[in-house]
Amino acid sequence: MQSPVFISVGAITYVVILIAISVFASRRVRNSADFIVAGRQLPLGLCVFTVFATWFGSGTLIGAAGAAYTGGLRAVVANPFGSALYLTIAMIPVLIGIAGTIVMPDLVDSVFVLPEMGKAYLPPLGMALFAGAMFSALMSSADGGMLAPASIFAQNILKTLKSGINEANVLRATRYSVVVFGVLGLCTALFFQNVYQLMVKSFSILMVGLFVPMTAAIYWKKANEAGAVASMVSGLLSWLAFEYWNLTHAVTPVPSELPAAGIGLIVLVIVSLPTSRSHPPKPATDINGEAVDIDDRLGILSLPRPTQQRQ
Repeated sequence: MQSPVFISVGAITYVVILIAISVFASRRVRNSADFIVAGRQLPLGLCVFTVFATWFGSGTLIGAAGAAYTGGLRAVVANPFGSALYLTIAMIPVLIGIAGTIVMPDLVDSVFVLPEMGKAYLPPLGMALFAGAMFSALMSSADGGMLAPASIFAQNILKTLKSGINEANVLRATRYSVVVFGVLGLCTALFFQNVYQLMVKSFSILMVGLFVPMTAAIYWKKANEAGAVASMVSGLLSWLAFEYWNLTHAVTPVPSELPAAGIGLIVLVIVSLPTSRSHPPKPATDINGEAVDIDDRLGILSLPRPTQQRQ
């Protein structure tokens, strides 16, 4: 049996098994928590590997290999968090991409360096398993990209707009939102065409829009809702302005993420202080609305306090 046939059989088998598991698991879904986070009943080990699989997705597997094929190691350090991950298991696709520049120097599209290397050096059965692993990695990040905004819409936006909505309608809205965001994600992917650049831009949006207000919510007690919203809007708009300038006017592109995040920080402080009475800062709460003590802001990494050491 030839390699393309093995790949097709392996892909079809993987999809069929995935659908079967989904149909079986869907019978146990009773509310939005079951649908999004498996009822919060997953053990710690499985949660750790799930988060890692979500991170180690298409951007790391396909995009980073293609970027390394085109520009070497310097091309995959745009994201500092990803750069740290590349020093571990994620270094494998990067090294394969660099090796591809030697054994396959004439690839038309660098994005396909990983599957082309697999087709060239793996036996048919190994290539089928490798293709299944790639499908799994791609889908692990894709499902997170659809579930996360669907959860935010249903839990944070819809419940705010309709305070008396029941759980059945929340679950229905979450499922519909997955379809909507899936279509939007597909349109975005067709526009960018480069999975690594898409990953970098998505991380940039998180940095300029969420990093500053989320960090301030933990480390600055005077941060409030008005300041957080203003920070997100100003950070995102300024990032878009810098990106537009880089595309149309700049001879040497500027790193748009850092100045945009700085603008978001300045706006956060400027807006939070004068609006502290009209929008008093709210305490941090958990998923059930219970107040969370964040005095120990470094969490499990913090050192014991002197009084604890003496005891």
